[in-house]
Amino acid sequence: PPRSTPSNSSAASDVYKRQVDMAVSNLLGSVAFNISLLFIMELVMDGGVLTALGIELLIPAIAVVVMIAIVVMGLIYRSQKSFLYVGIDSFALFLFYLISLWLFFKSSVTKF
Repeated sequence: PPRSTPSNSSAASDVYKRQVDMAVSNLLGSVAFNISLLFIMELVMDGGVLTALGIELLIPAIAVVVMIAIVVMGLIYRSQKSFLYVGIDSFALFLFYLISLWLFFKSSVTKF
């Protein structure tokens, strides 16, 4: 989306200034804004946006919402436990990303 480049550059400058919380909130805000626009378009358009584009786009849309929830849970509950030197929430986020990527690939390959 067009908002990705400004958000990424702003987040990169925040990381450079060592304001990691600001960088994460900037990226989460951008993604949440884009998802909310998709939700509004889904309500307004007859038949829905995702069904017009293809039902296989439900997988990445749901995956983004779940991954935002994992990040927010990780921000609220800061666990001291780690797995392979990575926080449990980061590991869960990466694992869910790989699973959703595999599901999206599998659904798009079977269509062709």
